[in-house]
Order: sequence, then C-alpha cells, then structure tokens
Amino acid sequence: MYKRCKICQKFFTTLNKQSIYCINCRGKKNYYKKEERIEKECAFCGGTFFTTRSNQRFCIDRCRAKFHENKIAKNKNCLRCGKQFITTNNSRQYCCNRHYLITKRERDHKNYMEKKK
Repeated sequence: MYKRCKICQKFFTTLNKQSIYCINCRGKKNYYKKEERIEKECAFCGGTFFTTRSNQRFCIDRCRAKFHENKIAKNKNCLRCGKQFITTNNSRQYCCNRHYLITKRERDHKNYMEKKK
C-alpha cells in the first residue's frame, strides 16, 4: 500500500494501514510521547541522533559499550583492608562486596545507636 508521509510528503510503501511516517522520518517524530525530540551528538562515534532524554549520550548500545570498554583502569586502595585493587569505576571504594557490606552494617549500627540515645 502506498501512503504519503506526514512530515516530508514523500510516498512510501507499507503493509501497516496505520503508518503515517516514512522510514526516514520515523526517528525524527516521537509519536508515543508528547515530549520534544532533541538532536544530539554521540559521545563515541560523533554521529547525530534524536532523543527525548537530556542525559542520553550515545546513539546506540554498541557505541555505549565501546565507550566503556575504552575506560582507563585505575589503582585504588580498599577503605576496609587497605589492599590495592584495579577499577574503572571512580566511585568504587572497596576491593570486594563483602568489605562494602561489613562497613555498611557497622555504619548502620552506629547510626542506630546514636539515634537510640
């Protein structure tokens, strides 16, 4: 079935009776949300893409994954045991989850005891 695109006015072929946009204009028009689409530049490949989220940085998942693969590993010291470990996460403070949970439990107990007084 031939239809005329609502945005570019070009004819396109579709099997869906409800289609109103051609394949080129589908990404430009957000027909599910009322929010306006923002044109942004991908932080990895530099290509442009449209999004409704102001914090989106990448055009596709592949670019996001490649960007995070290229992160630089850093040496940090565990706040619990002092052991040195390698991480790419700036907010990580413990060498393992066990040390994080022990410290959290102690901190929560201390806060509970202070409130109890």
